[in-house]
Amino acid sequence: MLLAMGQGGKMSKVKEVLVNTIKGTGDTGEAAVEASKDLIKTGATSVGDLVKTAFEVVKDTSEDTIDFVKFVVVGAVEATKEAGGHTAEGVGKVITEAEKAAGDIVVEGGEQARKGVAKAKEIVMQPFK
Repeated sequence: MLLAMGQGGKMSKVKEVLVNTIKGTGDTGEAAVEASKDLIKTGATSVGDLVKTAFEVVKDTSEDTIDFVKFVVVGAVEATKEAGGHTAEGVGKVITEAEKAAGDIVVEGGEQARKGVAKAKEIVMQPFK
């Protein structure tokens, strides 16, 4: 199982939010960014658990894993920026945690999660180049 043990209630709420993001109407990308930003800002989950949950949720849908993971990581970075982490170091910490979580996904499709994190990294690190 991908999710950390002992966080059942907390993680099921995160999963529910992400599932509803996919099922909702409109732009899934924008909704995923906003949902993940809110989840991080409220302390409902960590970046690592968010990435793992996003992967778990998206694998049973027709959504593109790379794009969905990219959107949730961008949302996590935006939450960090709003909390005062608008520095290369602050953004880098989020990306490092996301990369570690994606690297921990060893089941089929895990490479897609890593690619999603890499795409998010390209986007969020652009202002610091």
